Amino acid sequence: MDYKKFLIAVILSGLIYLIASNALNLITQAIMPFDWATIGGMRAMNDPLLAAMFLYGFVASIGAIVLFERITLKGDLVNKGAKFGAIMWLATSVPSAFIIYTTMVYPMGFYLNSLIFGLITWMLMGIGIAWVYKQETKKKK
Repeated sequence: MDYKKFLIAVILSGLIYLIASNALNLITQAIMPFDWATIGGMRAMNDPLLAAMFLYGFVASIGAIVLFERITLKGDLVNKGAKFGAIMWLATSVPSAFIIYTTMVYPMGFYLNSLIFGLITWMLMGIGIAWVYKQETKKKK
């Protein structure tokens, strides 16, 4: 494992997650507004543990990159990244949204945000990871 490549991919895809989550949340709030603070089971906005949510994209990236290094996808950089992102969405966001939908009563905007945000974000993260790995390979030639 190339640790430099791994670290760059973690940072890039984690930043993609943070930027995409904020941008897509604004769009969701414009279409189907809901207040995170009023949803049952959510932590209070002043809870220090809520700050750990900023780390989620980076932690998820670590697992995703380990998986990305072990699978083979066909296509160009964007195709590989988008395919990988779709696989990650199917493995993480869809089951999570399904479990929450079947066990809790949340506003529809929450589910919309979870599914659409998950798909777009995972695909962008996958493209970012594929870009880092392709760029590093090109430089070594």
